[in-house]
Amino acid sequence: MKEHEESEGEDDYVAPGDTTTWAELRDAFAEAESKLSLITGNGSGKVPMPVINELRYAGHHMLRAKLHVEGSEGWRVEIVKALRHVQRATFDVGAAG
Repeated sequence: MKEHEESEGEDDYVAPGDTTTWAELRDAFAEAESKLSLITGNGSGKVPMPVINELRYAGHHMLRAKLHVEGSEGWRVEIVKALRHVQRATFDVGAAG
């Protein structure tokens, strides 16, 4: 089994017009981290497992993006997938808090 496997579902599709930048990804990650610190700072110290997984998946796609030339189709697909995982982590943090 691979380290990270995703189903080839509707959520995995990256439309030709979908794009993002490293700066947008950085800002989204900072938002997730900020919200996560509110949960970990509330005394429970527990990070919900779905949040951990989404951030792991985001990191996986960021590393895969680095294997492609910036601006190429492969890079675009991977960085959009990374952004989606970070956004999902932010949502999951909000739902947990």
